[in-house]
Amino acid sequence: MEILKLFGKTKPPRPVTTPTDTIVPLGFWDGRPYQHSICMDVAYRFDDVLDVKTLDRSLTRLLQLGDWHKLGARLRRNDAGQLEYHIPREYTAQRPGFILTSESYPMKAAEHPLASKLPTATDTPRVLGTVDETISLCRHAQAPQCLDDYIYTDRPQLTIHAAAFTDTTILTITFLHTLMDGMGMSSFFAAWAAVLRGQEDQVPTFLGFDTTPMHTLKSTTSVEPFVLQGLLLKGFHMILVAVHFLWEYFWRGPEEQHILCIPGAFVDGMRSQAIQELNTTTGEKAHSPAPFLSESDVLLAWWTKVTIRALNPAPNRLLALMNIFDFRSLVLPPDLADPSQDVAVIGNVTFPAYTLLRVRDILAMPVSQLAAHIRHSLIQQRTKPQVEALAALIRATLEAKGVDATLFGEYDTVLMAWSNWHKGRLFEIDFSAAVTSIGAPTAEGERRRANPVGRPSYIIANACVHSPMPTNLGPMMGKDAAGNWWLTWKLPQWAWSAVKEQVHGVGESKLA
Repeated sequence: MEILKLFGKTKPPRPVTTPTDTIVPLGFWDGRPYQHSICMDVAYRFDDVLDVKTLDRSLTRLLQLGDWHKLGARLRRNDAGQLEYHIPREYTAQRPGFILTSESYPMKAAEHPLASKLPTATDTPRVLGTVDETISLCRHAQAPQCLDDYIYTDRPQLTIHAAAFTDTTILTITFLHTLMDGMGMSSFFAAWAAVLRGQEDQVPTFLGFDTTPMHTLKSTTSVEPFVLQGLLLKGFHMILVAVHFLWEYFWRGPEEQHILCIPGAFVDGMRSQAIQELNTTTGEKAHSPAPFLSESDVLLAWWTKVTIRALNPAPNRLLALMNIFDFRSLVLPPDLADPSQDVAVIGNVTFPAYTLLRVRDILAMPVSQLAAHIRHSLIQQRTKPQVEALAALIRATLEAKGVDATLFGEYDTVLMAWSNWHKGRLFEIDFSAAVTSIGAPTAEGERRRANPVGRPSYIIANACVHSPMPTNLGPMMGKDAAGNWWLTWKLPQWAWSAVKEQVHGVGESKLA
């Protein structure tokens, strides 16, 4: 221990427990190790001036409504090493329910050296700047970045920072991934916006922490096996996985998170062509149903081919494409699953739908065929029995190995993780009730904005990661009001030149 002190490895003392706090153990599905390691910054650009005091008052009010009070919980690690929430009885200036900071700049965003670098929509697919270029503007310098910033302080779960210009507001929410996923964040903003509008009757019912429906996924057995259970890596193969991962982690070098804008016309063109190709293929089969592909299916298929070409793995290696989906509707009890019941499940309620294919096959097949594979995997695995089967497999693996590592395929499988936030409709967040001045023009004459007043025109996601993780992953934030799709993606620095060459080289009618 003395040696650790010399190298500054000692931890500060844990905060003293407040006797009046309500203590709730962190649920299994919110407390998985990878969630401990990720602190999220999600920044929203509003092309209007938002009143920070109005935002503060309305969020304060939200935390006074029912179980939304729980959002101000403090994260702690108990004597047994387990994470738990300590929920204050009431919030005060000394123990607030959230931290909201702001900084005002007496200029337009375009006149600021960093704000002027914030990406704007493009007419063709483009790889834009890195997240690191502007994140210091978006997040407060003292905002949390890791688990220790929570458990060794009395910090609440939510830290929010507003960078206010004379025509623009950048609102950034920072939280540990243990708190919620993209859909949880969407529900949080919907509740906040309802209070802003003065419509508290439209605030959804809070489900989370000790009332999460994820508590139903607690068995290590299931009615049916997971479809990929036969490919689960075990024993010696897991040792090979660890060795191979560390080898690639060491040699891949520094990584970069870039922002991408993919115009809707490009995606629509790809989707139309892909469906036409599949119709041609299935048309020869009698009674074949018309093929369906979503915009996200096609965009993911195209992007998979782009990144695999850039990374250039051996052709015979297996790719495990993890298309992360929300399954709240599958675990909610019947009385709450009805769309008429407005509930907000705040937590982590996502699993990956796995698509396993050889690299050589991915590069050889057209976008349409790869998108069909992705759609098939999602349909097959996004069912209640399959969700229960994967949940049981994860729990059983953890109990058997003592580590949370459920991997399928081969020891050198190439991993790719796509987190689809489009379902959350984050670009439709309506903060118009907090607007004091309209920024970008809404009338003809100048270049007219597509986003309505009080709705974001741009969203950026930054993940502060504090443990070794695979590369080739990121969130797809969704589609903006003009139809553009936005991605934030992490790849080794050396791979981005090949990505840019492909992305910038395509036209709206040319498929990769």
